[in-house]
Amino acid sequence: KYGSNFQPFVNKRDVKDGKDEDLTAEPEQIKAFRDTWELGIHSYLTYLRDRLLLARELLTESGSIFVQISDENVHHVRELMDEVFGAGNFVAVITFQTAANQNTKTIPRLFDHLIWYSKEKTKTKYRNLFREKSSMEIEKMFTSRLSDGAIYRPDDIDGFSHIIIIFRFHKSEGYSLKVKTPHDENIKGVFSTRSPRRPNQLGLSVVRFLIREKNILFVEGIDAIDGTPLIDIKPYVPSLEPKTCIKIGWLEGKL
Repeated sequence: KYGSNFQPFVNKRDVKDGKDEDLTAEPEQIKAFRDTWELGIHSYLTYLRDRLLLARELLTESGSIFVQISDENVHHVRELMDEVFGAGNFVAVITFQTAANQNTKTIPRLFDHLIWYSKEKTKTKYRNLFREKSSMEIEKMFTSRLSDGAIYRPDDIDGFSHIIIIFRFHKSEGYSLKVKTPHDENIKGVFSTRSPRRPNQLGLSVVRFLIREKNILFVEGIDAIDGTPLIDIKPYVPSLEPKTCIKIGWLEGKL
């Protein structure tokens, strides 16, 4: 129909995985939109719709589908996928850079889009992506010098109501920072996100400081951060601003 090896199979609804008779003789050749379609964008959308219908049938209930498209036709593909998968199963549009520069008299188009739909959104399987930050990156984000110009030392921690904790674990020595919350008698590792016994080498948390007894901090509102999500960036700490009723400080070291 459009010169595609895949076309004869779009109307076959009982395609089975692993059956030789359901395989095409050659790999699919048409990989992206072209401006040589007989009916332009209409031919392309019809071509794409057939494949989306078959893909929906082949997906498991927890499966997802991704379609890469430029910003020129991303809105048309979104409408088509809403029709095939249902608007309620739209997950996200992931934008990524594809070019460093373009010669243009207006704003250059430097990005493509991955449109993400699920077959059944409530059953979608997804794992968060994190980027591990070095201690140098973390330390650059925070300083002991506050907006009033004063410089505070770790010994001054008792004068603060909230603290920013930057803690560096030394794996060979087995150090770990332990805290106890007012409503929980169990001592926990502040930066242990996967397991209390396996803390990350570098941790960061913003907590409300209550009291200190030797090497145990009594805090409230533990906010453990394990790296920074690549897609959903959450600026918890940078958004905090010193107020007259709240002092924000820092503590770094091995306890």
